[in-house]
Amino acid sequence: MKKVAKDLVVSLAYKVRTEDDILVDESLDTGPLDYS
Repeated sequence: MKKVAKDLVVSLAYKVRTEDDILVDESLDTGPLDYS
């Protein structure tokens, strides 16, 4: 796990796949998730 410095925002692009490599969800539809 990476640590993020205080008062910074991190954007995360993601893809979720099943064990059979079927794409279930990805951030392209909604854009990256922002965490602060």
